[in-house]
Amino acid sequence: MPYHPSSSPPLIVRPPPPTPIQVQVTTSSGSDPFDGDVYVTMTGLDGTSEEQRLTNGQQGNFLAGAVSDFTIKAGDVGQLSSLSVRMVGIGRGIMEGV
Repeated sequence: MPYHPSSSPPLIVRPPPPTPIQVQVTTSSGSDPFDGDVYVTMTGLDGTSEEQRLTNGQQGNFLAGAVSDFTIKAGDVGQLSSLSVRMVGIGRGIMEGV
């Protein structure tokens, strides 16, 4: 039987919605505060995420000795193999961990 495009709706494949991911940043207690933006990019076995700005609506996230929690949304990159951090701004704050 021949195919008739009007006989069935087209198949639409959509990527899964972004997954919320928790990121915690610890700033060194012996450093100056960092006044700027911090971005992360995740790379996994299945790809690389878009760069995400860490923001949670609060000022002073990167004060000396601060621990700040963030939620970002990214597509599935599979098992995480690396996390890149980019800092843009002023100050000499040092991050101890992400």
